[in-house]
Amino acid sequence: MLETTSVERKGKKKDILSDIYSSLNNIEADKLEDGKEEIAIEKSNVLMIGPTGTGKTLMARTLARILDVPFASTDATSYTQAGYVGDDVENCVLRLLQAADYDVNRTEIGIIHIDEIDKLARRGGGEAGSWGARDVGGEGVQQALLRLLEGTILTLSAKPQAMVTSGYTSTSSSSTPSTRDTPNRGPRADGSTLINAAYEPPGWDPNNPMNRSTTGGKKGVREGLPGFSGGSGLGSKGDTFMVDTSNILFILSGAFVGLESIVSSRLGKGSMGFGAPLPASPATPRSTVAMKGLATTDLATYGLIPEFLGRLPVLSTLHPLSVADMVRILVEPRNALIKQYIAMFEKYGSELRFTHNALEVIAKEGLERGGGARGLRGVLEELLVDAMFEVPGSSVRYCLITGPVARREEPALYFSRGQKHLFSQAAEQDDKPIVSSGTHVGEVDDEVEEVPKLRAVG
Repeated sequence: MLETTSVERKGKKKDILSDIYSSLNNIEADKLEDGKEEIAIEKSNVLMIGPTGTGKTLMARTLARILDVPFASTDATSYTQAGYVGDDVENCVLRLLQAADYDVNRTEIGIIHIDEIDKLARRGGGEAGSWGARDVGGEGVQQALLRLLEGTILTLSAKPQAMVTSGYTSTSSSSTPSTRDTPNRGPRADGSTLINAAYEPPGWDPNNPMNRSTTGGKKGVREGLPGFSGGSGLGSKGDTFMVDTSNILFILSGAFVGLESIVSSRLGKGSMGFGAPLPASPATPRSTVAMKGLATTDLATYGLIPEFLGRLPVLSTLHPLSVADMVRILVEPRNALIKQYIAMFEKYGSELRFTHNALEVIAKEGLERGGGARGLRGVLEELLVDAMFEVPGSSVRYCLITGPVARREEPALYFSRGQKHLFSQAAEQDDKPIVSSGTHVGEVDDEVEEVPKLRAVG
């Protein structure tokens, strides 16, 4: 089922799926048969390392949806050490509790994804520490996450929702004493009795701060202070929940820019003679660096403390996307970008089609922009901006995007309602390599008949 929502990442799903399966089996550990010794199976948290746009967050979210467990995704850059301005690390468990609709039992089997975990590296890096200063947003957050990753019982307080109370409105200066002191009662069309909103009930003391909280006028001095309930009898702290994080699976991810140079320097250090491994040059692309040799010592050199790495036993590396991966991302997932734009043009009353050559051109341009799969939407928006403006309300029934169109060499091809055979013929000619005497594969012969085109009018 995972292939319908995300593109397979060369076996990395096997690592994450096996860890999640073991984590869910730990919940059934107390249901062993009588006479057997109970063995607690501990969870294995996951650290995913890969460039941006390779689907780290999408993979974790998709797995949680397939397994029907609560899921919460947070950003590590907003966390700080306790006592400083910023979010505490316990907020990630609170978000998971909210995603589970405050069901503690479902919360304790959920998945928490923390992205940008590489931003928590020590400012000094490696054994140098943090240059003698307190690193409240880096090493301090790593130390605060230790007990959550290991498993602890947290006491979380969920604030109640704001209650809207309809109180009495203040009287205006134009009101007469008779209207302020006497209730205005009278029959209404529906048979009910109308009472003047400015009428104050007997015993109402406007100087009492306990009564001012329900009026729309001046508020009391103590109102708004912590622990002040405003006379409503309800506490401001809300409900308290006890959540055990022992079975909550933590999936951490980050780009870790510059980690490949650390791995290359370690593998190529002290190499001499024939057949010795040589360190990769700085100009070598990241995809050619052997990230399979990644070790925890490399991450410690990058800036993660050993105690933090010890609670992340599974290291999963994602390589950069290739052109073939980008083409699959465009067409294969359930909510693929090509499917989205095809559905959009169906609402316009037109059929949109992309040739395989056009998909390759779009994938190459998106890959050159950087950012992984996130750059594909920008390429498609620039490519289809004219078509999305001209097709709605026109006589265009078919819209074709070919390789030359994707390369901005010509505008999109439009066909009217009776030109479906020309529409299909043009799509086949763009995908089929044309070979003739004196031409090479991929070169267009001048003798090929040009397909009639139609431009949108109106």
